[in-house]
Amino acid sequence: MRHFKTREAALAYVMPELLDSLLEDLERQCGSEREHYTDEDRNDMEKRIADLEEIEQDVMLANAEADMASLIAKGATLQDFIRALNAAETLDLRSVALIQKARDELHREGEIEIDDETIIAKGDDPGAYVLACAWVGASEADEVEEHDHAGA
Repeated sequence: MRHFKTREAALAYVMPELLDSLLEDLERQCGSEREHYTDEDRNDMEKRIADLEEIEQDVMLANAEADMASLIAKGATLQDFIRALNAAETLDLRSVALIQKARDELHREGEIEIDDETIIAKGDDPGAYVLACAWVGASEADEVEEHDHAGA
């Protein structure tokens, strides 16, 4: 790649441009240039656009994943991504209340903690998932590692 960092980035650039161009073509096929196109031509264009719209989110997500991998390789941490998510979405009062409730009910200093910058996933029911961090001491991991080597 000479300009784009990844193939995914190139696809993410092309996809909206292509869709816009096809939508403009369809508009002309249905309007000012109608006499040059058949109903079959217009139906074919509508199907082409529908197919591309169906995969557009996948293309954009693939680019985001590639961007995230690149940022991780440059030293970005989970906390950096959480900060970015929070900057993109303003928490409403209900979310703030649910985060506080999670802290009140679950937080145990040094064991289970909920950072000031966290992620909340609300569903259709009245509750929500709140990202919490659980501390695991190295001795537990050492025991697992020793057990793995003993069995090898």
